[in-house]
Amino acid sequence: MATDAVLALFANNNPSTNVLKLTTDQQAIDSAQQLVEAAVGVTEAVRANMQAAIVQAEGLLKVRNTPLDYSLFADDADITSTAITGIMGQGITSVRLLIDGAVKANGTLNADGSYSIPTNDFITQGSKVEVAGYNGTAEVARKNSKSQQQ
Repeated sequence: MATDAVLALFANNNPSTNVLKLTTDQQAIDSAQQLVEAAVGVTEAVRANMQAAIVQAEGLLKVRNTPLDYSLFADDADITSTAITGIMGQGITSVRLLIDGAVKANGTLNADGSYSIPTNDFITQGSKVEVAGYNGTAEVARKNSKSQQQ
């Protein structure tokens, strides 16, 4: 239960994304912290890992919605996907779809911190699919989209 609450703070339920879900706020972090503190039957190593993830979430929340938030998360896509979607920080001013390293499409940024980029049938079997985030003309983040082969 405590582990699930901590993982639920992050995009794809995974702290290694280093991106918070759009719904994660201080209340969600505080609730997860309470569950970690009350957890029984967990090893100290597991408790320490959960606590480290909470500290990570608090740090990410501090920079969220600031011009320094260059977080970027890309949802999985495959050759049947019509768009790649994801989450981006306020410091990102544009996103682009890259297929095998070449820019193929520009994305639409939404006010809630999400984005969408049309794939226009650019994804083919074996393609390396990436999303790049920019601040002005400078690339500040790049993420792989796990491409599922169909």
